[in-house]
Amino acid sequence: MPGPLFNFSTYLGCIIAIKFKYPFILGAVLAWFGLFAPGVMLMFGVLPFWKRFRTWNFYRRGLTVRARPTMPHAV
Repeated sequence: MPGPLFNFSTYLGCIIAIKFKYPFILGAVLAWFGLFAPGVMLMFGVLPFWKRFRTWNFYRRGLTVRARPTMPHAV
């Protein structure tokens, strides 16, 4: 599991499931998917449009303006 937030949500899912007399693994899995699923759904929702989105001038200008101030720190 990546990161402490995912671990903590799994722990809380276990605790809550045990408190309400459910198997702890059910609470862990539901809590983990509850935190993980929205990001995955967003990623797969945007992925089909990503090639088209990268060609927009608005995106390219924003990326250039955003990256320019950080370049001296990267060198």
